[in-house]
Amino acid sequence: MTSTPAPTPFIVPPPTRLTYSTSASSSSTTFTLSQTTQIIVITFPSSPHATSPVLERLAAQAAAKWNVASPPTVRILRAEETVLDTITGLKNAVIILDGATADDVTVTEAEQTYTSNLLTQHQLAYARLSVTDVRSSRHCVSIAEDRVVITASSPVGIAYGLTTVQQLVDSSNGDAEGGSRLPAVEILDRARFAWRGVLLDSARHFMPVDVIIKFLDLLAYHKMNVFHWHLVDDQGWRLELPQFPELTAVGAWRDQNGERYGGFYTAEDVRRIVEYAAERFITVVPEIELPGHCSASLSAYPHLSCVGQPLPVPTDWGIFEDVYCAGKDASIEFLKQVFDDALPMFPSPFVHIGGDEVPTTRWEQCEECRARVDKQGLDGWDGLQAWFISQLLTHLTDTHSRLPIGWDEVLTHTTRTHPLPPQATIQSWNGFHPALVAVQPDAHGNRPHALSAIVSPTTHCYFDYGEDVTDIRRVWSFEAYPEEIRPHLSYIYNADKAEARKHIRGGEACLWSERAPPDTVFAKLYPRTCALASRLWKILPEDDGAEGEVDPLPQFEDFHAQLVDVHLRKRLVGKWGLSGLTDGLGRLLGERRASWSWELV
Repeated sequence: MTSTPAPTPFIVPPPTRLTYSTSASSSSTTFTLSQTTQIIVITFPSSPHATSPVLERLAAQAAAKWNVASPPTVRILRAEETVLDTITGLKNAVIILDGATADDVTVTEAEQTYTSNLLTQHQLAYARLSVTDVRSSRHCVSIAEDRVVITASSPVGIAYGLTTVQQLVDSSNGDAEGGSRLPAVEILDRARFAWRGVLLDSARHFMPVDVIIKFLDLLAYHKMNVFHWHLVDDQGWRLELPQFPELTAVGAWRDQNGERYGGFYTAEDVRRIVEYAAERFITVVPEIELPGHCSASLSAYPHLSCVGQPLPVPTDWGIFEDVYCAGKDASIEFLKQVFDDALPMFPSPFVHIGGDEVPTTRWEQCEECRARVDKQGLDGWDGLQAWFISQLLTHLTDTHSRLPIGWDEVLTHTTRTHPLPPQATIQSWNGFHPALVAVQPDAHGNRPHALSAIVSPTTHCYFDYGEDVTDIRRVWSFEAYPEEIRPHLSYIYNADKAEARKHIRGGEACLWSERAPPDTVFAKLYPRTCALASRLWKILPEDDGAEGEVDPLPQFEDFHAQLVDVHLRKRLVGKWGLSGLTDGLGRLLGERRASWSWELV
């Protein structure tokens, strides 16, 4: 990287490579984005995007955000035309240059079944590509005095390039004509990890649709691409399934301070959220908990529990002893039907089954559960849990062709007779060690294959914890690779460790809502999500496949100064109107420090 001493624009997440033009230090070279700016898509007859509406839709969205007067245009270059000559002839333009040379994504059967709309199918497909192939994030943003050029081989990369330009627009000082002055800069960038997610718990506190819409907008703004939607827990069942009306008639409501509290999402609500997310290349991953954290569903259908007696939807938090009865075939058939009814609403290849914090008290007292253990020859209660979960995982993989995810207890309860399938992903929340175990074959022979892992330890990624427990400095120190397989420039290359690293999908913030009602969501998520987004995005020099010159990770003090001065004040507060934010270290936003007083050019 080469750069001048000029103040650099704070890109969230920060770019892998950022090169200023030689005149940038004098602040004289800028591009003014105004109402008269043209937005032009340039593509080729051989590109799969030439006949797809996705790039045109991205251009239209950008035009609306920037209040550009003229509608975007699409130019398919003829054989005799060159890219360089075409771009050189364009002035006062934002150019979206399609670099695709071959098909980069195929619409799946689930996406075709979900909708017949070609645009939505493609948006769902590219959202899926974003979270399964990190190469799709590659892009280049080049800003000169008379044009902005955004180049990528995938609409995903184009979208991230447009987001970078939007961040620069939001932090610019404008000019006399009311446009936005953008610094001359060249940014070559791609994500470090494919999975960059945030969990939002809608079960403990119901999250209105408008809150989720804003939540998705902010995820996209930070180039996060997974919405892990926790829909089911002890305190509420939030997904309407017509075949099981009591789930929402009973399970979606509880007594809270003497009032009926709750809510649920209809199929129409879910469709709106899934499609809104797909437009921003975000994949919605539903979580339906089993075999524990299910008091709300047992309140609706008591016969699925071991005791078979009615019980209220809990009004307090914690771990409850009533779980699905693993000895009853009815429990398994119920959950299979739930997935059959729910999954058509979620075309994501991934589905989360929970699997954490399952007390065995009721199973130990249940004749049917004891009979199941004896009949199947299971190894006690761990074996029963492994058997129960395996029945549902097989249904998800074989019947629905989905990739199951479970919390790390699912890995703990794996047995030789009921191993996790190779398609499974472990979400590691009890520290980093479960992720390390998952991404390597089991040395004891219980699992001959490696699994994938998502890393979200409570120590760094649980944003329901207060800043006195998890402040932004701690989040900034997060590293998704467990220490034992972490790449180091000074270490000799180790093929086994490199192979294990391939199975780390990325990381995820978790916002459990026991103590996070809707009006607190954004103050809890931000600015800590900014730090996590940066760590999941920013490639490091020691990473496998780091291309060319890659900047080292900024020092926390540099990151935090730019975060407060630019991103919090001008974007999160100035643009998005978020309130109640701190600077991430427990201090409410007030007067800026003198040492943080620089402005963007």
